[in-house]
Amino acid sequence: LRLEIAVYESAGMSVAQRCEDVPEEAVCEALAKWAEQYAPVHGVAHWEDQRRSSHASYDQALESAAGEGEQLLARLGTELTPPLLEHYPAVIWDDQDECLGIRPEDIMT
Repeated sequence: LRLEIAVYESAGMSVAQRCEDVPEEAVCEALAKWAEQYAPVHGVAHWEDQRRSSHASYDQALESAAGEGEQLLARLGTELTPPLLEHYPAVIWDDQDECLGIRPEDIMT
């Protein structure tokens, strides 16, 4: 899992910044810690066939990971990204592969 921040300028241009480029070190550290917590949750959806078949109930593990992912994403949105809005006009979460099937309406804040 790579943590990037997409900064969308009013002119329609976008720039991806690495966490190290976030102006406030404490915010960067909190985001990096969050990413460490999210990585194994996200990883469940990418288990290889051998690991899936050796687990008692992969479907239950995937559902549990989705629930935990929803909680982590809610925390990201309510606690961790607001400080970024002091420096950037927008903060957007982009799930490239949608592997956990978490939709915006699934995240309770």
